[in-house]
Amino acid sequence: MFKEVIFRANDSPKSCRAPVPADFTARRKELHIRQGLSDEELEELIKGLPRWKSTGPDEIPYEAIQLGGGILRNHLLRVFQVCLHMSYHPANFKDAILVMVRKSTKPANMPTSWRPLALLSCLGKLLEKIVASRMQEALKANPHLLPARQFGWRTTSEAL
Repeated sequence: MFKEVIFRANDSPKSCRAPVPADFTARRKELHIRQGLSDEELEELIKGLPRWKSTGPDEIPYEAIQLGGGILRNHLLRVFQVCLHMSYHPANFKDAILVMVRKSTKPANMPTSWRPLALLSCLGKLLEKIVASRMQEALKANPHLLPARQFGWRTTSEAL
């Protein structure tokens, strides 16, 4: 009923793209994000990985990454360096296993009693941690890029 009354005149909205002026040039300052990755940095990230977490579609747990030691780390270092250099996020890292988890206090026969949980690749999450740290560095170096009232990407002391 609400849609029929309020949005009657706009039942079939059409979007159109505004023309780009011929003399258009990007007016933003280019933001440089560090693309390198050192062995020491990757080693620290691997040491800090959580244990006993569910794996994604590749079934590689964090424990296997930690137990792989220097041999696996060298291979991961090369893969992640190429991903950073090419600004590439492998499609396999985006695949997820969707698991429905029941809310503890809700009856099982109600659809609202369930919440989806996406299990992602541990390797993909490791790459995302690296990218997130690069973005954090860039935002710390250029604090004017975040609005004053945005608290995401800020530490607790920066937000206060």
